[in-house]
Amino acid sequence: MNTIFPLIKSTFALIALGFAIAAQYLHTYYHADLVALALFAIAVGLWVGSITSSPVTLAMRLREPIAAGAPNRHVSMVLVVSSIILALFAFFFSSTNQFTVDNLMAWIGSIVAFLAISPDADVPERLAWMRTETESIARSLIRGAIVLGIVFIGAFFSFYNLDSVPSRTDGRHSDRLIAVDNVINANSAPIFFENIPGGEPLQIYLTAALTKLNDTDVNFIMLRTLTALVGILLIPLTFLLARELFNSELALIAAFLVAISKWHITLARMGLPFVFAPLFVAIVMFFLVRAFKYKNRDDFLAAGIFLGAGLYGYSAFRIVPFLVFAFVIAQLIRVMRARDEVGRFVKNSALMFALTLLIAIPILRFAIDQPKQFASPVAYLVDPDASATDNPIVNLGSNVIKTAAMLNWSGDGNPYNSVPNDPTFDYVTGAAFLLGAIYSLYRLIRFREPVYAFVLAGLAVLVIPSLLNVAHPSEHPSLTRASGAIPFAIIIAALPLAWIVQSIRDAFSNSMVSRVAAVVILLVLLFIGARANFNRYFNDYAPLNRLTERVPMPNEFPTPVETHSPNPKQ
Repeated sequence: MNTIFPLIKSTFALIALGFAIAAQYLHTYYHADLVALALFAIAVGLWVGSITSSPVTLAMRLREPIAAGAPNRHVSMVLVVSSIILALFAFFFSSTNQFTVDNLMAWIGSIVAFLAISPDADVPERLAWMRTETESIARSLIRGAIVLGIVFIGAFFSFYNLDSVPSRTDGRHSDRLIAVDNVINANSAPIFFENIPGGEPLQIYLTAALTKLNDTDVNFIMLRTLTALVGILLIPLTFLLARELFNSELALIAAFLVAISKWHITLARMGLPFVFAPLFVAIVMFFLVRAFKYKNRDDFLAAGIFLGAGLYGYSAFRIVPFLVFAFVIAQLIRVMRARDEVGRFVKNSALMFALTLLIAIPILRFAIDQPKQFASPVAYLVDPDASATDNPIVNLGSNVIKTAAMLNWSGDGNPYNSVPNDPTFDYVTGAAFLLGAIYSLYRLIRFREPVYAFVLAGLAVLVIPSLLNVAHPSEHPSLTRASGAIPFAIIIAALPLAWIVQSIRDAFSNSMVSRVAAVVILLVLLFIGARANFNRYFNDYAPLNRLTERVPMPNEFPTPVETHSPNPKQ
């Protein structure tokens, strides 16, 4: 009897996921929307019944009890003054929008002096911590091997036929190739590339370095190789972030989902800077969560470093400092209620933002000198002269609805980015995301668990760069502008899969049979998801992308593309 009832609830949860997957499949490939909505309703009912009546909970690490961080060390005023003076020099020497010996030396010097002001640990202690972490990873050989295997799967999705898929290149690639060539051959070193929309410098310099390292000519394959490598880095970083929030099992599921996600794959293979947004979001949030949990200044400083560095990656990342500030305020309220070293938290948070400011000094100088050009990506979204802005409030409301539907109902309509209006997630991940969002809301409302507020708020804020496009609402939702939301969306999608695995194991007292059964079910679902993503990207999107290389004249329509859809009429 003790086994039957938990098993029934696990079965209902699995059936709920099955109905949701069937609904997502029918909508995506057959556009049988009424049937899909009915199945979604059944799935939601079964899922809510399962999670509200079951004692199964996912392990959370965001608020696990921890020891206080190391005591803050004495602040050297000499280093404080040195850092400020060098930062001012870096600011004034950056007036020409060029990296020079003068501003680089001053900029790097100010950062080094700042980092040396008052660390929590000296070099030997940091090395000891690194050895401890390395030994901890080595002890979990199976987990490490699984993460490595997932990275290899992600590498396959990122590099398979990279030279031909996607086949289309356009002016955005040409502009960046010219910039890379100028960096390599013309000794040009702009802080902000004024001839490139967005002006993001990080991709240009990294591509130039990769080109020199490979001793090859400047070509678009180097652009794609760089972004594919960056995309692969997102996989272990998603694992680390998810593990800090929940547990290793959920983190492994999240890492696999991001490795096979066509959203992530599309950005990684484009050869454009979009993939830097989710990468830096994952890094910043990883260190921010650690800072909140362990109270160590080094984690605050690491978050500040990558928060500043992310501003050089992709313009959509510019909203992240506001998100971090909101998280800091929320954590400050919690710390004040607990009367838990409020002064220490405020000081460390201030140092984090100060370091972000130091890292961003060169690009902030350009923003002050050329505010219109720096703000051009935002200005494009709210351009009052655009024909579509007759009623921006209506457009904004429409964008909110589209945002809610983008992940598992109707996504990006741009054929350069995806199969037009295809749900952003595949039918397995999309179904899991819906159930994961419901589970997150339930745990937040019913139990006020902050980890779910964290992931839901992160997702909501990071789609804003796409949502705010009231001037061109037909371009929303956008896979590229909303790319920073990938880590949070993937973690939410991993929640129901991890919950079902946990419920099956708990139903049989975590016996070997239950663990094997749970793993088999999970692997089947993940395999179906991987296959769906591969087919949709390489067999459906790739030929459509080839069509976009030839722009039709008015009244000229392209020949229908043969797709891998089960529906021959699609």
